[in-house]
Parts: sequence; C-alpha cells; structure tokens
Amino acid sequence: MSKKVLILSGSPRKNGNSDTLCEQFLKGALEAGHEAEKIFISSKNIGYCKACYYCQKSGGTCAIRMKFWKKLCKLMLSYYQVRYIFIQ
Repeated sequence: MSKKVLILSGSPRKNGNSDTLCEQFLKGALEAGHEAEKIFISSKNIGYCKACYYCQKSGGTCAIRMKFWKKLCKLMLSYYQVRYIFIQ
C-alpha cells in the first residue's frame, strides 16, 4: 500500500549532512513506491502559525497568506487528514 510522505528539511545548509539524509530518505521512499515530497525550509520565508484555525474553516487556505504556509496547510489538511494545524 502506497503512503504519502512529506519530508521537511530543517538543515541550514542545502546539501549539508541533514539535508543529504533527507534526500536519501526521499530517494528510498520513492523507490519503495510511495508518493513523497521534500521541502527545504531554510529557503522559505516563514511566518509563524497564530493558531487562528482559519485553515480549518477555509479548507486549507492559510490566513498568513504565505505561499509556504498555504502549501503546507493544504498538504496537511488534504493528504494527511489533519483536522487543524498548530505549530509552536
């Protein structure tokens, strides 16, 4: 049974040790037949979640209006069946 895998690379350096590990994990997941995606967080302009629950009410649209949060909220709400998102 195929799974959906989301890899969040928090490495401060692209192609650094942690990011390389994420790449290998991604490669293994894809080779095993899973649907997988990696997001390199350091390259994103990230605001923070204000726990307003707007994404829950609007079907995944983030009130912060940042492309990264919109994409992450949509992935979490649709692919992973999370009912709401709270990030500290």
